[in-house]
Amino acid sequence: MSRTVVLDCRWLAFTGAGRMVELLLRGFQAQPPSDDWVLWGPPETEVFRWPGAELVLTTTKPNKWRGQRDWYRVPSSDLV
Repeated sequence: MSRTVVLDCRWLAFTGAGRMVELLLRGFQAQPPSDDWVLWGPPETEVFRWPGAELVLTTTKPNKWRGQRDWYRVPSSDLV
């Protein structure tokens, strides 16, 4: 059974959390995970996408409104 997983990549431009997301994405490039993955983030996310991963772009900064500004724009999935 395949699941759809969304990875919040909006923090890529920030230090700390963004670096962790970058390292996770690099690992997934080296060994792609199973299931269907959606990378939700800024255009810079494209360089980390692996074959089969979908990219959903957003240009809203994640720290606007304490990260809640885009809560209704999170792509549909089984797990975020």
